[in-house]
Amino acid sequence: MRLEVCPHCGKIGTLHRSRSRNFYERAVKFLLPYKIYRCSDCGWRGFRYIGWVEKLFGKTERRRKIAKWEVYFFLFFVFVLLVLAYFYFEKIGTALAPIVKEMLQK
Repeated sequence: MRLEVCPHCGKIGTLHRSRSRNFYERAVKFLLPYKIYRCSDCGWRGFRYIGWVEKLFGKTERRRKIAKWEVYFFLFFVFVLLVLAYFYFEKIGTALAPIVKEMLQK
């Protein structure tokens, strides 16, 4: 239990973490600094902002290690964005296509 105020009923100490139920909730939890909570008293369930520092590094008492798959996912995501940018700028014929092509060749 957390000593936070429930946004629905206003009681203190009734919030606890909740598991994500669907793809939307997993995506928000993975990409943004929000976690899902539930109130054990009134049944409210929703997202609470936790902050970017805690999202990326964990709580200050114990910093979490960044998993290898998170680093690989980020690099893959950047690569896909570069490839899409290259094809987009090549299609519209702007001067940015050679710059992106040079970045992909490195």
